[in-house]
Amino acid sequence: MFFVSHWGFSLLPAKSSQLEFFLASIIDAVRINVVTRQETAGKVIWHKQRRPWMDGIIWCGNIFLRLSRSRIIMFPNCCQWVEWEMHCCQLLYTEVQTQVVGDRGFWVEALPGQSLLQHHNQGTLTLPMFQAAAREFRRAHSIYCPQLADYWSHGDPHLANVLYDTESQRACLIDFETQHEAHLSSCDRHADDLLVFILDTIGRTSATDWLAYCQEFLQTYGNRAVIDSLKDRLELPDGWERVLWATRTNYLPSPELKSRLQLLKASIR
Repeated sequence: MFFVSHWGFSLLPAKSSQLEFFLASIIDAVRINVVTRQETAGKVIWHKQRRPWMDGIIWCGNIFLRLSRSRIIMFPNCCQWVEWEMHCCQLLYTEVQTQVVGDRGFWVEALPGQSLLQHHNQGTLTLPMFQAAAREFRRAHSIYCPQLADYWSHGDPHLANVLYDTESQRACLIDFETQHEAHLSSCDRHADDLLVFILDTIGRTSATDWLAYCQEFLQTYGNRAVIDSLKDRLELPDGWERVLWATRTNYLPSPELKSRLQLLKASIR
């Protein structure tokens, strides 16, 4: 979920303490869940298993998420995590099969396609992929979620959590390991989903492509109220939240990140 590189310290405000970075690095260094690809009965499945003795790590992680105003939480209770992941899979993709495995995991049938992060790494990322992602965000955000008693949201939809299938030209959302804080409105939660996706796009894609990708994504998504809420958050934060944003923007230097945020905000009409 998070990554702190050996050179990340110099890109953040001097007042950010090393304790903040240390906590963020702990969160990313320890993998809470083990994910393995398997083939059975002629189909591909992903088996996700919660590692033992992860309660303390998740507790620390939720402290960091709260201090950094992330608006999301991880699930300390393993059964609640499995229930939420399976609920999201079945809610968004009714044709996909899932099954509980033991008391600490489950498997889910693999969805087609590669992640946008994989496409980025391969140099095959295109504007139609961002259009497809926006359509899927909009569709998913329009689905009523019984567990939330409100419209559904993801919580952490970075590029690695969005698949694109070149054959069907459709996108899918995966990996539902976090949940938004319960007090947030659906508009706030949806704007937060867009922000996570936008920040990852800004931080990873090239200086010549990032703005076109972001604009195409927002234009295709199209929900004015959510985009207005997003626009209000396109300001460089400080303190703990700046640490979080560093992890979400691949440690893009602060001056460049601030410049890109200003350009994007000015382009939203």
